[in-house]
Amino acid sequence: MNRIVTPEELEQAREAWQLAQDKARFEHEAWSILIGSKSSLIKSLNLSGKTISQAQKEFQDHMDGHSERYIAALDDLALRSKEFGSIYRVYKAQNV
Repeated sequence: MNRIVTPEELEQAREAWQLAQDKARFEHEAWSILIGSKSSLIKSLNLSGKTISQAQKEFQDHMDGHSERYIAALDDLALRSKEFGSIYRVYKAQNV
């Protein structure tokens, strides 16, 4: 049995894909900002009483968290892109 894709389903898939794009872009920007603030963050942590070693570890923990979120956002983007592509192909084929 062939699946019928409604315009609403196509739009929902497109919106999910666009949201995934936005999230991936946001996570990349957040990670980039953290990388750019490495020395000032480590200096600030050091001035607040942490050793340089502790400050570097804390920074690395933040980096690891951002990296994980960015990778998860890219994985979701790949999934949403694949889903949208599949739904779009079915929709186009039924409306030829």
